[in-house]
Amino acid sequence: MNNADVIRDQVLAIAGLLQTTFLVQQIARQGTVVETAAFRTSIESIFTIDADTVEEVYAGVAGLALGLRLLCHHLFGTSEMPTTMLDRERIRYFFSLLRLERQLRQHPGMLTRIGAGIELTRNQARHLTVTHPDIVANLATLYAETISTLDFRIMVSGDQAHLMRAENANNVRALLLAGVRSAVLLYQRGGGRWTLLLHRRALLETAARLLESLSGSSS
Repeated sequence: MNNADVIRDQVLAIAGLLQTTFLVQQIARQGTVVETAAFRTSIESIFTIDADTVEEVYAGVAGLALGLRLLCHHLFGTSEMPTTMLDRERIRYFFSLLRLERQLRQHPGMLTRIGAGIELTRNQARHLTVTHPDIVANLATLYAETISTLDFRIMVSGDQAHLMRAENANNVRALLLAGVRSAVLLYQRGGGRWTLLLHRRALLETAARLLESLSGSSS
């Protein structure tokens, strides 16, 4: 695999991460999932554990359009998406998920348990949609019983009235599990907490090209 392919895979994994942070923020602050297609892509990525490529994990680049736009924004910024407190909040979630992934690597038994739980839920999802409340609830429980017990925990900011609703709480936990999945992919492709800084230009150029290809395919 050449360097361009590595950067592309890292871009896709980072876009997956940023997409989950946006959706978590949306639920916590608005009480609902507006970007339903992005939500489905993120949840489906949890179950795609035997894919040959990073792109297959997200069922193609199109499912990461939101994450790619966010990546371009955070690396470059646009007048359409000015830097705000909410941007900083998403970046906090982003690095928190990377930290969780690093901790998780130190617990092979927990990794095995998560894998078994995902496989069990994937079998159940064959009879329901992957975003069915029962499937999402199972993923949320898996997150709560495993990753949420690590020394470091992500503190989600938002409206407590939204976060206390069972469906929203389940959606947030399932999305955090999806975020850890993307963080694992980033690590497997040689990326980490310094990737955004060290490869900023290459990441931005690659993300912009991918977004352009999506625009071209939809025209």
